[in-house]
Amino acid sequence: MEKPKVIDTSALYPLVKKMGRKFADIVKELVILDLTWYEVGNVIVKEANKGKIKNLEETALIWQEILSAIKTEEVREIKEVAELAKKDKLTYYDAAYIYTASKMSLKLITEDQELKNKYQKLCITINEL
Repeated sequence: MEKPKVIDTSALYPLVKKMGRKFADIVKELVILDLTWYEVGNVIVKEANKGKIKNLEETALIWQEILSAIKTEEVREIKEVAELAKKDKLTYYDAAYIYTASKMSLKLITEDQELKNKYQKLCITINEL
């Protein structure tokens, strides 16, 4: 990757699992949102509840380290994000990612096919990296 890219949780979680330790090679080229921390936390709790994660504490600490290494953008433009969500019939979370990527003139890495279809010029998938 040459230019930084915003990455949402739908892409971040599988990308980390796929790349393993090699993820460290690209971490400085990524941007996440403050809400990504909550989304990742939700994913690991759900996976632990399904028995897919054996040691929740260890997994949480690993993800804390991963997320801490990625530049985090705070989304404070509630009005703008809410208007985008309403206009394009998105969740507020998805609109926050789209808004931030657009505002920063960066691509959004997502595995959300609906977002990819709706914002073809803005969104890319893991396979397009």
